[in-house]
Amino acid sequence: MSKDNLSIKNQKISNWQKELLNLVNTQKYKEALDYCQNAKEDYSKDSVTLTIKGFAHSNLKEYTEALKCYSEALSIDISNSSAWYNLGVTYTQMPGENEEKALHCYDKVLEISPNRLDALYNKSIILLYSTNTKKGNFKYNEAIHSFNLILKALPHPEYSYIKEEDIWFYKGNCYKKLEEYSKAIECYNIALKINPNFLGARAKKLNVLYTMELTEVFKMNEKSERGLESNSNFRELAENNVDEEKTFTIEHLKILNSLSTENKEAVMEIIKKAKEKENVLNA
Repeated sequence: MSKDNLSIKNQKISNWQKELLNLVNTQKYKEALDYCQNAKEDYSKDSVTLTIKGFAHSNLKEYTEALKCYSEALSIDISNSSAWYNLGVTYTQMPGENEEKALHCYDKVLEISPNRLDALYNKSIILLYSTNTKKGNFKYNEAIHSFNLILKALPHPEYSYIKEEDIWFYKGNCYKKLEEYSKAIECYNIALKINPNFLGARAKKLNVLYTMELTEVFKMNEKSERGLESNSNFRELAENNVDEEKTFTIEHLKILNSLSTENKEAVMEIIKKAKEKENVLNA
């Protein structure tokens, strides 16, 4: 199953609905809506048809109409996991801060169908990357738990788009957010073992190594007000702007120039150690 296709789970569908489903899964969304408009059948109380119609509206970015269709579908059948799932997807696509609403939808899907990896995957990504959830750092532990469940189920023929190396990469990002750097590096190493050409994992791994080594520089500057300011700026740049070619950007060099000569030399030595450590880990 492609993540861009609509799949109706645990529902019987008629030949008419199969044709409608085929239209949306071949990206003929306007034709699908016209098909509904011209239908001889009354689908106003049919949860499945309303779900398919909502999917068409959502892909046309007609989000108000999509929300209405999904709400009507769920008012008819509260256990329609496909409606809950696609309602969650629509919330993530809409402008604005809708992460909590999307998380609620994915939780409802998992209550109904605990083995739906697509809902578990989407939920985990929101927990990892959203800045608007109310869960604080707890969300990273929850995401790690969800990623572990996904890994146990992979590979899965129905969810072939979910790649094992990506899940290890996301787990590493969770541990990085929690400042559990050794665990983060372990996850990135597994991702790189599966896919040696995974540049994102290699860049994040080196990023973590820099952060671990730079801690010593931060300690050296703790008693200096100027040093603390430099530490704050340098930490932010070191954690976020090391590119995939493992070089420092111009902004990094500006911060280096703001340090004393002694600290510049210390920082460059730490960069050298971080690269050496990566070489040892890759050997």
